[in-house]
Amino acid sequence: MADLKVRFPSLQEGMKGLLSSEMEKVVREEKFLKEEPERLESALRRCKKLTGTLVTLKRYDFIKIVSEISVQKLSCLSKVCERNQKLTSKIFAFHLRY
Repeated sequence: MADLKVRFPSLQEGMKGLLSSEMEKVVREEKFLKEEPERLESALRRCKKLTGTLVTLKRYDFIKIVSEISVQKLSCLSKVCERNQKLTSKIFAFHLRY
């Protein structure tokens, strides 16, 4: 019993230290549990905004591609029209000769 009385102050200090560190853990975990849903909501809002931005950029890219294809088609059509006009002129000139 005397041995326990001698060791009691060191055991008491050890328990105080352990209890203090455990309480700090509990406080950190409570803070985490309180703040984490807000962080998750904020991250979710940012993800939704980024998704919207990406969808918009895809639309613009699609429109750009479609307009480039249209320009290429118009260019090809104008070349075909030029060839047809030249061919028609040659045929007309040929018929005028005979």
